[in-house]
Amino acid sequence: MLQYWDTRPDPEPFLRAAQAGARFVMSPADKAYLDMKYTPEHPLGQQWAAFVELHDSYDWDPATLIEGLPESAIEGVSAAVWTETLLNRDHLFSMLLPRLAAVAEAAWSQPGAKDWESFRGRIAVEAGAWRRDGASYHPTPQIDW
Repeated sequence: MLQYWDTRPDPEPFLRAAQAGARFVMSPADKAYLDMKYTPEHPLGQQWAAFVELHDSYDWDPATLIEGLPESAIEGVSAAVWTETLLNRDHLFSMLLPRLAAVAEAAWSQPGAKDWESFRGRIAVEAGAWRRDGASYHPTPQIDW
């Protein structure tokens, strides 16, 4: 089982590994590492992989990350969050939400079934539950909160 997280390397070793029977968990750092800053101005998180806004976490297909990798070699998707720069629960939740929902939809939805406008509306509704539960979230400008 291999975790694909760094999208910069040569894909050839991954293709050879798949031919040898390796299975993959897709967690591209520029989409699914939820400790990445949303924007350069965001006070929390890292930036080594990318700045990862909500749309970045939503708009990707695990099956197309490594060109030529058979979809049958993909075991699943993982979102990652490293907490060395996060000091408390509010910091953690503001980095996870709403991007965790976007990664989940990327993982569970067929690409043709995804609809950004529908997702935006559903996330705005979910924010009400997050507020009621006292969970911090990043009020990304991509959503009409």
